[in-house]
Amino acid sequence: MTIGEVSHDANNLAKLYCMSGKYKAAEKSLLHTIKYRSFETGGALLLGEPGIGKTSLAKKFLEEHHQDPLPEHNNVFGIYVEVPGGTLNGLHSEILRALGDENFNEGKLDQKKRRIMKLVNAMDVKVIFLDEVQVALPSSGVMPSSKFIKDIKELINGTRCSWVLCGTPEARDIRDVDEQLKSRFPKVIELDNFSFKGYDNKVDFIAILFDFLSTMPRKFPLFKCLNDSLVDEGIGYFKEVDYSNLLRLLCATNGSLRRLKLILMDCLERTDIDDELTKEIFAEAYAECFQGEAINPFTADMGTVKKLLIARDLYA
Repeated sequence: MTIGEVSHDANNLAKLYCMSGKYKAAEKSLLHTIKYRSFETGGALLLGEPGIGKTSLAKKFLEEHHQDPLPEHNNVFGIYVEVPGGTLNGLHSEILRALGDENFNEGKLDQKKRRIMKLVNAMDVKVIFLDEVQVALPSSGVMPSSKFIKDIKELINGTRCSWVLCGTPEARDIRDVDEQLKSRFPKVIELDNFSFKGYDNKVDFIAILFDFLSTMPRKFPLFKCLNDSLVDEGIGYFKEVDYSNLLRLLCATNGSLRRLKLILMDCLERTDIDDELTKEIFAEAYAECFQGEAINPFTADMGTVKKLLIARDLYA
């Protein structure tokens, strides 16, 4: 793999991650939000800790629901924009860029805003994802008079699309600080980490890893438990199966997509096709990816691993 190249395996993981039960539920909520956007309640907050998969979900959602423009219309199903740090002017430029405006940097703030509203309505845009919205929040706290709050209200009032604001949990303040925004954003979709709490969460984590690891050109005897979880109907969780190494991986990643990608990609780089990925290789990859973390889950005893998982609310 060329230095700086992103492995296709990492992209596959992001896609598979969005096939889990919890993300299917989030997708259903988003579709419901878009369906009723004309009732002035078509907004949603998509919240979760960094690395949980909000960006992957948003991009996969747009990819799956992409519509080719009609011959007589330059229609677009939706766009994705990552909120830049800095000014609202920069944000408006990025929205215009995503909408295909070749002169996205031209004009003052109000001029850009009017062009955004005109383009969104003319192109019949169904949904706009604004990601990392927490970077636009003032450090002193969100107020109804905050520039970002006032700007979002103007954009929502001037367009017929759904606005989905993606961010960390503190971004909920955007909705709660203003009564009008609270009515416009009735849905708060919260994504949590993969965990080993409850049957559904266990099956979700087992199924995603099984699907992903089965596509990788490596041998994974370390995770024999995945094969032991297969049943005629698909994937299950069974008390008699030894999930110790799966718990080690869960502890190493904190159930986060970002950490999972990092450690698995590092394991790939350390080995050749058809090599066997051992606990030692995972331990080395973990030490390299997360330098400074005191306990390595792949070398620690299981009692320590379970205590860490319980402390992080990932195991019961």
